Amino acid sequence: MDEESENIRPTELDDLSHRELLMMYSECATSIRYAKSKQWHTLAGALAFYIILGILANNLSKEDFLYKVCLGLSTFVTVCAIYGLIIYQTWQNNERRKLHYIAECLSSHLRKIRAITSSAETKFHRYTLFFFMLIALLIANWLLILEVYRQSF
Repeated sequence: MDEESENIRPTELDDLSHRELLMMYSECATSIRYAKSKQWHTLAGALAFYIILGILANNLSKEDFLYKVCLGLSTFVTVCAIYGLIIYQTWQNNERRKLHYIAECLSSHLRKIRAITSSAETKFHRYTLFFFMLIALLIANWLLILEVYRQSF
């Protein structure tokens, strides 16, 4: 037997508890993937909405009530989308904490595998993407407001 396999410490859980934790681990991982996909859908939906508002504003009379509502509507959609992104980010963070707790109850081999990627690196990637999502929303809303405002003169 090599030295690394001798250092592997199996879980001390009974079979039923072990299966339960594996099921919870799987559920947490699935929830993280779902929340991340919802973040991307929220971003894509808001950007599509901005495009529709821009097209609508281009085809309306400047005195039309709906034209004037476009600016407020785009800001409202931006605030709602950002709030949604924050909720999904918080949800993912909670699920990651559960994964960390569950991993501590499982074998040392699982913990070694999870430790291959550093926590700081994954947090950096996660928050960089989150930051870019927020920036994309804000820039798209700003461009829409500039375009609608430019057309009114």
